Amino acid sequence: MTEKNKQFVFYAFLSEEQGIEMKIYRFLRRLFSSNLNIETDFGDPDVLYLTQTSRKVKQEAMRMLQFVRFQHTKDGLYFCGIEPCYDVIPLVVSRFQKRFADQCWLLYDLKRNYGMLYDKNKPQEVVISNKEFSSITGQVNENVLQEGEEFYQKLWKSYVTHINIQERENLKQQRQHLPRRFWKFLPEMMILN
Repeated sequence: MTEKNKQFVFYAFLSEEQGIEMKIYRFLRRLFSSNLNIETDFGDPDVLYLTQTSRKVKQEAMRMLQFVRFQHTKDGLYFCGIEPCYDVIPLVVSRFQKRFADQCWLLYDLKRNYGMLYDKNKPQEVVISNKEFSSITGQVNENVLQEGEEFYQKLWKSYVTHINIQERENLKQQRQHLPRRFWKFLPEMMILN
């Protein structure tokens, strides 16, 4: 397997698609029994499917990096509830760890009910049973938010209101670059819901 495509089987596995395990098994069986480079054999339906699926998972991971908004809680934790189509938390944790190394944060997948907690040392998987946030929007309860966090959310809304030019509004293009399914997690988009 080439270095570039080393992870594409893992990405495809994270898609959680129906029957993905058998497609991966058939691909790996063929890979180990052949001396040929089969990862670019797009005539094989398993190779084509795994390649396309891994691209979708990578794209979803990139969207998580773009559309994550943390909320600051009273205990100093930055919390973000997300609901990706695929299980992309394992793909984005290292990026968040590098970018926010000086902060404690929790990236929580509402759909799969688990998250990664970073305590300034190393990330660890957590499952929350007593939730102080909405399981639908990921919005933290007001009594848990840091004093002044509402102010920052109002700033986001004000920013979008002031840069929005009504005469040039193009909702079709906006949805193309920022799919509607992410709007409920973004404070700046709550004014448009």
